Amino acid sequence: MLCRKCVGSVGNGKVAIDDITTSCPSWVPDTPDGDDSNINLGEMDEYGNIDVLPDGVTIRTSISYAADSTITQRIGIVNGGTLTISANSTLSGNAKIRVCEGGTLIVDGGTVSNASIELIPTSTLIVKNGGTINLASGKKLKAPVGAIVEVEEGEINPYTGT
Repeated sequence: MLCRKCVGSVGNGKVAIDDITTSCPSWVPDTPDGDDSNINLGEMDEYGNIDVLPDGVTIRTSISYAADSTITQRIGIVNGGTLTISANSTLSGNAKIRVCEGGTLIVDGGTVSNASIELIPTSTLIVKNGGTINLASGKKLKAPVGAIVEVEEGEINPYTGT
C-alpha cells in the first residue's frame, strides 16, 4: 500500500483506491511533491497538481564557489552534481539550496549565511576545514533518514538573531 504522500511518486500517478492508506511511514516528508530531482517543481496539492516554481539553477557536474557571493535564486544539486563552497556565500530573498538524490554539497572552509538547505534521502552534505553553515531565521537543516551529513571540522549553527 502507498500513503497519500507517496502517490505522486508512482509512475503514471494512477493508483487503485485500495492501494492507498492515510498513514505514512515516519521517513515520508511532510511536504508532498512530485519529483524531488527537479528543483523547478514544488509542493503537490490535495488534487495532485504540482506547483511550478520560478527558474532556479540546477547543478549536474562539479561546481566551485571560491569567491565571496550572494545567492539570489534556488539551487538544486542533482544526481552526480557537486557544489563546493570555499568562500563566504549569503543566501538572499527566497534563495534555497536543495540537495537531491545523489547530489553533494561541500562547505570546505567557507561560510554559508542565511542558509536554507534541504537534503533528500541519498544526498550528501559535508562540512570540513572550518566550514560553517549559519541557518536563516525560522529555517532548520532538513536532513531526512537516508541523507548523509558529515561535519568533519566545522559547524552548523541555528539562527541567533544577529
